Amino acid sequence: MRSGGCAGSGRALRLDPFGLPVRFCASDAAADGRVRDIELHRERVVLRRSLSGMRMALNMPVKAFDGTLGWSAYGPYDGILVAAAGPQIPEPLTTQLKVGGRLVIPVGATRESQKLMRVIKNETGLKIEDHGSCQFVPLIGQHGWGKT
Repeated sequence: MRSGGCAGSGRALRLDPFGLPVRFCASDAAADGRVRDIELHRERVVLRRSLSGMRMALNMPVKAFDGTLGWSAYGPYDGILVAAAGPQIPEPLTTQLKVGGRLVIPVGATRESQKLMRVIKNETGLKIEDHGSCQFVPLIGQHGWGKT
């Protein structure tokens, strides 16, 4: 998550439908689990915890929930990384950023028209940067492509 400027010494939230970069994020997590992870499907949370190759992620709290709503109980966040594309930037995620916080998310009306966006929250609002074309799986949820 460092490339997106999400983790490091602060709090981070990660929405990843497959848990693939979990090692990368967990290596940035402090012992108190400052990286939080949301997974839409409870069975994937159980599977993730059972995989021997993912042991280092055990200090990273994982919640089975609609990730498009964020996880406000642990915010505000220095960074949020979303590894699924939504039709727009979810407002609940931007409200859970600290001033100076960053959200990295793919956004697009179709899979073929997605752009990787970085949102930086400042004192006056949001700065949105386009980092080029990409293709991700759909972000499912209230502020994504429909409810679960």
